[in-house]
Amino acid sequence: APILDRQGRRAIVMMIDYDGAKRHSFGITGRRIVYMSDVEHCELDPLDRPIFFSNMGGDLDEILMGADVLELTQRESRADAKTNVNIIIQLPHDVPQDARLAILKAVAHELFGRHGLPYAAALHRPDPDGDQRNFHGHICGSWRPMMRTESYGWEIAQDYRADLDGAEYWRHARRRVAEIMTATVDRAGIERHYTHLSNAERGLVHKPQKKLDKRKTRTAREGKFVADVEANRRTMDANVRLERTLEMKREARRKRALKHRLAALA
Repeated sequence: APILDRQGRRAIVMMIDYDGAKRHSFGITGRRIVYMSDVEHCELDPLDRPIFFSNMGGDLDEILMGADVLELTQRESRADAKTNVNIIIQLPHDVPQDARLAILKAVAHELFGRHGLPYAAALHRPDPDGDQRNFHGHICGSWRPMMRTESYGWEIAQDYRADLDGAEYWRHARRRVAEIMTATVDRAGIERHYTHLSNAERGLVHKPQKKLDKRKTRTAREGKFVADVEANRRTMDANVRLERTLEMKREARRKRALKHRLAALA
């Protein structure tokens, strides 16, 4: 369960990484988009279509062509270029699908679209063998501005938006994601406050878990030992025990406060 601080805030889960030209062969951006748009992973709309959208083209073929042109431009700019940035955002499981889609569309526009940056995004449902609350969104984008001018036609900027590629901007981005999620679930009738702040910044003593990549997750699901997975289980157990202890203390404080009020009334 999410850990709430004294103000009732819950942290967002937002993971960011990059694909680099040195580490990946050409076409990595397109391969990311193919995975994202796969019907086996996507949430489906009422017409059983995968929920996938992009500002790079009208259909998947055009989007992939645009992704290849963009990646080629990036690779020609420098040998160690970042070909694309990948974002995964955990989305609330207890809201209608329309609310999750609204969150993802607003985030994609906020982080990429409004700056004239290209992106593709998709809603993913939980894996069959994973936690069934794990609804999440994928965004694959770039910090090089690109505008679709016609079918299979794009205008690509010469300058890379380096000002949007750094720790300071990402902290701002996480804050905006928390604000978007809070406002969207509020419109869906749920009073909930998301925050970009860490456990320590919220005054929580709970330990954070280690980030797992796909390889470690897959290995663990195959029943094999993964040190980070075991460490996370120990962390979760410790946090559960800690939360129970803290709740007992909170309950004791509530009882003392009630006793004092009753004594004052008497």
